[in-house]
Amino acid sequence: MSLLPSTLGVFKLSRDYKLLAYTIDLGGNEMFTLFIKDLETDSLLLEHKTDGVVSVEWSDTGEYLYYTCSDVAHRPHRVLLWNLRSKDDDIAIYHDDNPKNFVDVTRTKNWQYVLINVNSKTSSEVFLVYPKTSATTLRKVADRVDGIQYFVEHHEEHLYILTNFLGDKKLASLGNNYRLVRCKTDSLTSKAWEEVVPVESENWIEDMDIFAKHLILYRRQNGLPIVHDFNLDMFGNIKIGHVTKSGEIAGPRTLEHMVDVYLHLEGDRLLSQRLLRSLKNRFASTKEYRSACLRWSTTVYER
Repeated sequence: MSLLPSTLGVFKLSRDYKLLAYTIDLGGNEMFTLFIKDLETDSLLLEHKTDGVVSVEWSDTGEYLYYTCSDVAHRPHRVLLWNLRSKDDDIAIYHDDNPKNFVDVTRTKNWQYVLINVNSKTSSEVFLVYPKTSATTLRKVADRVDGIQYFVEHHEEHLYILTNFLGDKKLASLGNNYRLVRCKTDSLTSKAWEEVVPVESENWIEDMDIFAKHLILYRRQNGLPIVHDFNLDMFGNIKIGHVTKSGEIAGPRTLEHMVDVYLHLEGDRLLSQRLLRSLKNRFASTKEYRSACLRWSTTVYER
């Protein structure tokens, strides 16, 4: 059978580069057929051929292949799991009956989670699968809300989420503008979302990308595309030090008499180190209210 006149759909390599999953439209009707090729033996696993496949994704070990199948209207609506080490039939782990929703399967860039994304034109819903513990268990990131969209990535113990959700269902969404939030993987609820980069009316966030140490935001400012690079370490715990009289950075120091303190944070918020100026009123006894002094202190915040 010649595959030359056919159309290639999607293709995904397993993490160990030994297996290739790909789809081909053999009949010209946009119903793509799934093939698995063993790159070590240069042979096709033809005994596992499935029609109507739209998206595919490998687990980190290459033991499982997740894929979506479409209905008669060519709408992807089911997610199936193929266990390469088993001769049993594939398992359907998700099914969506709403004709407005389209089901897609992807993975996080660090290979930790498989993502089942269920999107309509106005809302979204994402499920996590952690194949290392259970290849079929789904965990919902947040409930679907009409008009609200969110997109998920993972880094260490946090999910980083791009969303137009303001944090209160009573408030209007941000439309095509987004903000960046995060939550721990054991706290999958929108109530636990912690804001990382707020929404800006003149600096719209359109998309994000994530790497081992950096998070990239694709933004639009005054109609022009711009890129912001965030060091992911800056979103971790903040180390506090202080500046000595000689101008050197010393270790943590507790400010004495934290009464009537005025704080001013200096420096660009994207810098790894910023200065916190504190103006402290050191009042004497209440009977000596006329004698008071103002004292400046400088603290270093290191991300």
